[in-house]
Amino acid sequence: MQAIIRHNATQLRSVFSVIHEEPKQWECRFSLKEWAAEETDSCRQFLEQYGTYIEAPSFDMSAAFWANRFSRFIAFGHWAIVHGFDMNNISSRCTVYLVPGEYAEPVYQFLIDQETLENSEADSSNTKQALAQYYAEHVTPLFLKFSETADVRIKELWGQVYHAVPYFLHLAKVTENPEIEQALRKSWQDVLDFEEGYIFGRAKPPFAFRCMEIPNPAGEEKIYTKPTCCLAFKGSNSYCYRCPRMKKEERNARYNKLTKRQEA
Repeated sequence: MQAIIRHNATQLRSVFSVIHEEPKQWECRFSLKEWAAEETDSCRQFLEQYGTYIEAPSFDMSAAFWANRFSRFIAFGHWAIVHGFDMNNISSRCTVYLVPGEYAEPVYQFLIDQETLENSEADSSNTKQALAQYYAEHVTPLFLKFSETADVRIKELWGQVYHAVPYFLHLAKVTENPEIEQALRKSWQDVLDFEEGYIFGRAKPPFAFRCMEIPNPAGEEKIYTKPTCCLAFKGSNSYCYRCPRMKKEERNARYNKLTKRQEA
């Protein structure tokens, strides 16, 4: 395990924002254990404070942004499980820091003690079973708590996962050998193939999203609408180009504006 961590030290920080020492500067910190706990108000406190950084007028926007940013850690869970780590031990001992970034919004960093990571070897090599346990026991309880606290439909939050986790897994695959690259790709497909709704706190799995193909103003590569809206419009009063809520007429006008800007 030590060799894996040393070999992937750069990737852990750059792709997954996993760190082993407390940042020198930070805005706030919370633990995953506190967020999920029933007896604390940690989740509400986080949403309130985080909302001030992203100028969110309501908790639902803060929760949607959180789900998108937290997807980086969920993707790390995939990476760790594929490499034989036990996420049951790691998740319960993770502290989340918001640190100053290049832009107005602070950046998430996930502190996991290096000794904890090194000593978290899984007992089983059944990746699919480990993923089911990881989502059911560590990811889903957080999403249920944030959904309830922010009064936002949990499917809206899962939509951010559906959009972001494959992106971070794609970044991680670049530096891996072909065997691990294939295992990372399969790990996400395994999650999409789960038929047991309880894993996600629902009667059915939440990933039945319909993403429509839309014109790409930056080239010929195919692009699609996002699974769900990130609710950023509540703070900016405008939709992003790939928002599923945007009407066709507005998207066409935005497309023309973007292409003319590139031609200039």
